[in-house]
Amino acid sequence: MSAFATKPEFLNIMKEHTSSPTPTLGSSLLNTALSSRANVPTPASSGSTSVDNLALQGGFRYGEITSISGPHGTGKTTIAFHAVASHLLGKLKGEVAIIDTSGTFSPVRLRDVLAARLRDQRQRTTYHQSGYVYAKQPAESEPVTEGLIQEATALLDRVKVMRVFDVAGLIEAVTEVAEICEQRTDSDVEKGVRRRVAVADSEDGLSEDEDREASVTEKPAEESGPRDHDTMLVQDETIGMVLIDTIANIFGPLNTKSQVQGQALLTSFMRSVRHLTMGRQICTILINGVVGLGSSKYTRYQRRYGDDVSIFSSVAGKPALGKSFTYLIDTSIMLSTMPKTKEDADFAYADNSEGRQAHRCGIFEVLYDRNATRAESWAAFEVVDGVHIKSMHVEGA
Repeated sequence: MSAFATKPEFLNIMKEHTSSPTPTLGSSLLNTALSSRANVPTPASSGSTSVDNLALQGGFRYGEITSISGPHGTGKTTIAFHAVASHLLGKLKGEVAIIDTSGTFSPVRLRDVLAARLRDQRQRTTYHQSGYVYAKQPAESEPVTEGLIQEATALLDRVKVMRVFDVAGLIEAVTEVAEICEQRTDSDVEKGVRRRVAVADSEDGLSEDEDREASVTEKPAEESGPRDHDTMLVQDETIGMVLIDTIANIFGPLNTKSQVQGQALLTSFMRSVRHLTMGRQICTILINGVVGLGSSKYTRYQRRYGDDVSIFSSVAGKPALGKSFTYLIDTSIMLSTMPKTKEDADFAYADNSEGRQAHRCGIFEVLYDRNATRAESWAAFEVVDGVHIKSMHVEGA
């Protein structure tokens, strides 16, 4: 008997071990999509109104993966910390997971950002309650008090920091986040708490246990009164935001050693991150590096025409981890700096600047958006004291 099966035998074997996919009605998929969109919470603020309105069109979105790349000192971590502060202040019991791959996480810096946001929040509330709705904010903000510092320190109890060193540790950290979310959901099911279970890519992505869980916890609409959309989400009382700082530290060396193996590991890891992000409606922020900032003596590493991806001709470089990484995320953002005024530009780009240091501002630029609504949008900002994000108005923009 031949060791190789004939074509009819092969087809019979395939029929025995495979099953045809069950078709799903388009109306069912539409209802799922509309329900998911209606229950998406308010995006997390970057700390700058100009960045939120002009570039992000609201802020960092939940259920999406956002990558922030840029050279050192452009404000990547500061903006990410403001997004963390927005989540902690906007969700009464919301938690944040920070995965630190570089050992540079500063709890003091995060506490200071939280204290500053608490102060700004109190000032807006005071003006509103006093009736001065249209009054301008004072030019100089009030100092942060010791009471605000204590409140900010208490908020750090809802921040889980994980220190990792390699791919295995990074995968374990993301798996632990997923297990924490799953445990919280299972606990709420036992207590009879109503929770919304989001569908990732399709209904086939749900396991039998998750499908059973959804049917057990679902209640008729007439039994529950109108509720705020945010209170119906899984991330309200569990981890609702994940920050990885930085992902390039882990996968960059792997791509250098073996690009094929490195890209394979990166793709597999990003699939698990996407499943967690969409399934739990988590706001995932990845800090990334940039490449191509300077010239190299090696031909293969020299900058070529078309390498720069910014809409500004003076901004060099592109996000690290290769072009394929862009298609594994939802939004790609690059931060850079530019001279603040025409006079600063004359000093910055002149051959003889006479030792004068040009003042620069930050540029927040959206390179790629999966929904194709924010690409090439940008805004100017300024980081003050390493904590505050100051919005800047650009004439003619």
